[in-house]
Amino acid sequence: MSNLLQPNIFRDLATLCDAGISVSDAVKRVANSHPKIKEWVLVVSDLQKGSKLNVSLSNRGLITRYEQEIVSVGEFSGRLVQSLMHISESYDKRRSRISKLKSKLYMPFAVLTVAIFVSGILKISQNSEISIVSVILASVFYFALALGATKLILHLMQNEANFWLNLVQNYDKSEWYQMQFQQVVFGALLWQLSSGIDFKTGFSRIAKLIDSKAIRRKLLAASTACEQGQSVCQSVEKAQLPITLELKQVLISGEKSGRLEEAIGRFLEQNAILLDIMIDNAFDWAPRIYYGLIVLTAISVIL
Repeated sequence: MSNLLQPNIFRDLATLCDAGISVSDAVKRVANSHPKIKEWVLVVSDLQKGSKLNVSLSNRGLITRYEQEIVSVGEFSGRLVQSLMHISESYDKRRSRISKLKSKLYMPFAVLTVAIFVSGILKISQNSEISIVSVILASVFYFALALGATKLILHLMQNEANFWLNLVQNYDKSEWYQMQFQQVVFGALLWQLSSGIDFKTGFSRIAKLIDSKAIRRKLLAASTACEQGQSVCQSVEKAQLPITLELKQVLISGEKSGRLEEAIGRFLEQNAILLDIMIDNAFDWAPRIYYGLIVLTAISVIL
């Protein structure tokens, strides 16, 4: 399904459910509104056979395992509308980020294209003996390289946070990784807490969403520590979960004040803002790929 459509579809589904329409009828209306997306028709069929919405959406490839957990908890706690809106907002945020990245890549890509074209003309004009075919092939190679880099960058940026946590788990000491980890894990925990699920169960459920065995073991260790009666902060430290010192302080103060859920919520709001700034700043390196290719193109003309 197109990333451009996903926010609107889940938002429409949430709106229909919020209006008192049954889940089955709401999904049927969504399927009728988007006939080209065959997966939704299959979801209608699944629901008619008694399947849960979260299971069907996951089986049809419409949501990730992390999003399935959000919807599953929403169905269990009667907060399905909120869970669907949460997914919609997540996709909307990702789409906005991709749009910003594209705007940063347009100019360097255009400059590179012009540089490739000009370098080809210069090569031919400076050396009449050079093969036109070889010049064209070289130009096509550089252009294909730039286009491939663009598609790769955009594809990587569309992956959810869990993908990056698994990919760069060896950098769990870095601030970026810890901020991303706590936003994903404690964001899910906060959602579960507000839905009546305790920390012990929450850590255990989230562990099932993570592909990395190392991270999964740590989450299960935190769950076990909670089961043994240790505090959340003690459980996190014992499991060596990669979180910042700021969050550890929040956990300590939140448990002492008896307002842990509220404290985590406020912290994650600020953490999300800082994380967005870090990600936006990281996007600034992307155009350098094109400028590097421009340099290579210029060198090829000189040599």
